[in-house]
Amino acid sequence: MANELTLSYPSGVTLYAVLLNAVGQIYNTVGAAFEAPAAANWTDYDIAMAEAETTGIYRGTMPAVAAGRYSYYVRLRAGGAPATTDLTVGTGTIEWSGTVEVTQATIVDAVWDEILTGATHNIPTSAGRRLRTQGAVSIIDGVCQGGASQTITLAADATLVDTIYNDNLIVLTAGTGAGQTGFVLESRVIGGQMVLIVDKPWIVVPISGDTEYQLIGFSGVLLAHHGVAQAGGSDWIKLAATALADTNSYRGSAIYLASGTGAGQTRLITASAWDATAPAALKCTVSPPWETGRIPDTTTAYKVIPVGRSIVESISDDAISADALAASAIAKIAAGVWDALTSGLTAVGSIGKLLVEKLALIGSGGVTVVAPVAENGNVVTYRGDSYRNADGRALDWESDDWPDLTGATVTVIVGKVAQFAGSVVSPAGPGIVRLELTTAQSATIPVGRHKFQVVATIGSQAFTLVAASWVSYLRETV
Repeated sequence: MANELTLSYPSGVTLYAVLLNAVGQIYNTVGAAFEAPAAANWTDYDIAMAEAETTGIYRGTMPAVAAGRYSYYVRLRAGGAPATTDLTVGTGTIEWSGTVEVTQATIVDAVWDEILTGATHNIPTSAGRRLRTQGAVSIIDGVCQGGASQTITLAADATLVDTIYNDNLIVLTAGTGAGQTGFVLESRVIGGQMVLIVDKPWIVVPISGDTEYQLIGFSGVLLAHHGVAQAGGSDWIKLAATALADTNSYRGSAIYLASGTGAGQTRLITASAWDATAPAALKCTVSPPWETGRIPDTTTAYKVIPVGRSIVESISDDAISADALAASAIAKIAAGVWDALTSGLTAVGSIGKLLVEKLALIGSGGVTVVAPVAENGNVVTYRGDSYRNADGRALDWESDDWPDLTGATVTVIVGKVAQFAGSVVSPAGPGIVRLELTTAQSATIPVGRHKFQVVATIGSQAFTLVAASWVSYLRETV
């Protein structure tokens, strides 16, 4: 910069300026430093001011001094060199940044360009603190490097780590497509760039170098999982690599195809297990099957919603089937059938009425069956009791519908309180599994009703054979 020191004065004279700092020291142009004014050094203090042609406007250049507020005096040189007796013809002040004059515009720019930090802008209720805390919800912003129907490529300063921006919101703030928002299902590094896959197609696709965006932290969506499918079949879908690999981890949840092939379909996940067949992924079985010609593939973005045992897309043909129900639900339906009061079984021609009539022909008497396992698979035990097969009290379950259990290991999981090793009594025709408990083991099951599962593991495959209720009682004492 130059010509920061100015004065309007009649043309044709010789003017110079002297510069003072805030403590009254004068600038020595030879020593390039401030000092106490001294008459002997006066010829070293002058800052030349040149007239712009014959305009009467005289200008001098600010020396290289530190930032601060300075005053200057303009004197009319009477002789061949500056003298203390030269007449002062003008004065002025200047705010100096160290390199340029600080004007109102530069002050405004400095305010808005100030970096807000907790160390320097943390006064309660101050504008700086409020702006800083409000800005904390913004993770990153910029101008995109490209876009497609359901993707946007972030600027070069984005962090290049897969999944790092998942579960957040991206807002198109300016340029082509401004006003749209998307929920980030997946963030992937592709070709050295960060590409976000959003949950629905853009109405107007973002354009490289034009569309501005802001990525906002977000956690308000109730989802068990989301992503882009790796493969699909008539009644199954392979989830993204970020899915949980546990067997039946998403069983009972709804899966919604948000975009891509098959978009708009919602199904109930009836089972899920790891499938090592390429592409290796968690494979979810759904009910009912996908629509013909609309089977999910690698373009399909999905959401897994933890809705529990729900009716999906209304009660339609095959929507409620044995495959779509948990074993415990089937057991409860069966129990409800057999627990129906005979007084209500009166419809002519019904099986219920026929059963009541036939029961009336049987003479009085009764049979009492005492066993830890009911026919519906539910279990009743008493804390501290022994349940050994040698005593005829082992807990046995059997079914013709299980897979061949040859070589299987059996685990009985009682809620989140206990886990026991069982055994295979008969691998097939029907399959029979058994659990024996010692006095000490039964005492570890807290009093109350618990959910339990009997799980058979064969190699890398796991099968839930039974899912029912376990009631543990406390023995009466005197």
